[in-house]
Amino acid sequence: MTFHSSYSNLQREIKKTKSLEEEASLLLAYCSTHKIKYWKECEPIVKRALKIAEKLNHKELKGLALLEIGYQSWFSDKTKEALIDLTKSAILLKESGNYFKFSRAVTVKSSILWSKGDRKDAVLNIFNGLRTTKMKGEKQDSLWLEWFLGIFYFDLKDYQNAEKQYKKCLSIITISTANVKDAHAYCLIGYGGVLLKTNRKDEALDYLLKAQQFCETNLLQRQEARVLNDLGNYFYSKHEYGQASAYYLKSYKIRLEQNTKPALITTMLALSKIDSINKSHEKALKIVNTALDFSKEINSTPKIIACHKRLSKIYKDLNNYEKSIFHSVKKKKLDKLISGTKISSELKNIETRFLTEFIEQERKVLSLQNEDLIKANEIIKKQYNEISDSIRYAKRIQTAILPSMSFVQKHLNQSFILYLPKDIVAGDFYWMEITKDSVIFAVADCTGHGVPGAMISVVCNNALNRAVREFKLTKPNEILDKVRNLITKEFKNEKDFYDGMDISLCTLNKTTNHLEWSGANSPLWIVRKNKNSIDEFKGNSQPIGIYPVYNPFTLHEIQLAKGDQVYLFSDGFTDQFGGSNYKKFLKNKFRSLILDLKDSPMSEQKELFLQKHIEWKGLYEQIDDICIFGIKL
Repeated sequence: MTFHSSYSNLQREIKKTKSLEEEASLLLAYCSTHKIKYWKECEPIVKRALKIAEKLNHKELKGLALLEIGYQSWFSDKTKEALIDLTKSAILLKESGNYFKFSRAVTVKSSILWSKGDRKDAVLNIFNGLRTTKMKGEKQDSLWLEWFLGIFYFDLKDYQNAEKQYKKCLSIITISTANVKDAHAYCLIGYGGVLLKTNRKDEALDYLLKAQQFCETNLLQRQEARVLNDLGNYFYSKHEYGQASAYYLKSYKIRLEQNTKPALITTMLALSKIDSINKSHEKALKIVNTALDFSKEINSTPKIIACHKRLSKIYKDLNNYEKSIFHSVKKKKLDKLISGTKISSELKNIETRFLTEFIEQERKVLSLQNEDLIKANEIIKKQYNEISDSIRYAKRIQTAILPSMSFVQKHLNQSFILYLPKDIVAGDFYWMEITKDSVIFAVADCTGHGVPGAMISVVCNNALNRAVREFKLTKPNEILDKVRNLITKEFKNEKDFYDGMDISLCTLNKTTNHLEWSGANSPLWIVRKNKNSIDEFKGNSQPIGIYPVYNPFTLHEIQLAKGDQVYLFSDGFTDQFGGSNYKKFLKNKFRSLILDLKDSPMSEQKELFLQKHIEWKGLYEQIDDICIFGIKL
């Protein structure tokens, strides 16, 4: 067998392992990563891992190995063997307390049952899995099971609940500590599919393109094939058949290479519709008959039904009504086995029964603890109110020490400040002081956010005020040296206290437009008038606070001209996770955004920065305080 190049890396890593358990874990991690694209190569590797797990009598490793073997059997069209291995895997993973992988094993088993048409068993399996994860596991452990319910509702044409499920899963993904890129991709695709089915086509295209980019970036070929097929569906719905055909063919190529027959059949049927539109009826017949053979090989009733439906339509287009009716009758007979009012009702009843049972279990637990909970709740409520009142008052104090926008714009009339604390109070702050000839202004980022960050920010703000008002300093480097000295004295009793402040500090002579600047772990960006580039000045690589080596801060002197724009900012905007790939915004995007907005008035820039942040963050949480100070001369 020819192995993928990373296999040699695996062999080198195995030689470094110090135990059989470590070796088995490494083998399983390799198969988990490469099982889709290199599933044949992974087959002997995972069997080796299983052998080690059995030798060690290690339940969890054995469960993980059987999960991967279940995948291999599924990819090899050995569904019977796959179902047996996945059942064993789920039992072992449940017993060993790995509820996240337990839910994955249950979901893969249910996916096989669903594709075969055993929908009742599939749904029972999912709800039984949820019974375990909801009572014993963490919220993220139910991710794959909740995702499958999206498919469940989608196939029942209950698009409202399907949409709720996919949104729920995307919310779980934001808190998950596990590698869930494949689930993330499936949820984006599923949500895009719901949007398409509910005629929100522009939104659907946006989500599907995001999903495609996410799959390409993370090398998720199986999911990429799915989204390519769905993009074909989008263009087919818009009657753009050339575009649809191109996407279907890309999907077909990946699925053929991976030998994922259930998915391959879906794309083959889609291509047959393009052939029919192009009047290539014989070509359409050939591809659908091949799809029908594949459907029978994997014993998938839903796929067999879909093939008979297409054959009936093609023969009708050919005016061969006898064969058209033959396939229509076949379809209707099989339909009764997996769909119709009775089956849909049974599936809904299973859902209702589970939800009722779960609510009843919750009620019993709560009723047993009710008195204690009421007492505890009263105590917690009182403490919460006291803490909330204190934090809100702290917010008033912090707001009071920040310069007002009327004060800022009186001295820097073309300016904006975008200030978005993550919590009620913040570690970021902006600062300004006026001297006889100059305006001194800064953006600072203190360690942490919330209450701890806010406490440090008050100390740092006070030190800045003292450096200018008491010690009469105006040069940024001298101010930062003095502020550091003041802060380290404040924390002199804490030798291991490394909290402090990053800051970008400017002194601007408004008469001459001469700017002096110094920074501690923070940059200064300047956009010159009529230029489409940014001049970046980097601060010293040291914070304001206790640090192993103290170096004097560097002074940068810059001559500005009317129309130049100056930007100071903390790292909250660039570090925000979001977008289709759930990645940081990063400085390159921020740089491009500033250049895109440079011709807009400063007041509008603030709103546009805010709009971009909200768009990028999407459904995810804000991860840090944000502060951007923009000035135009």
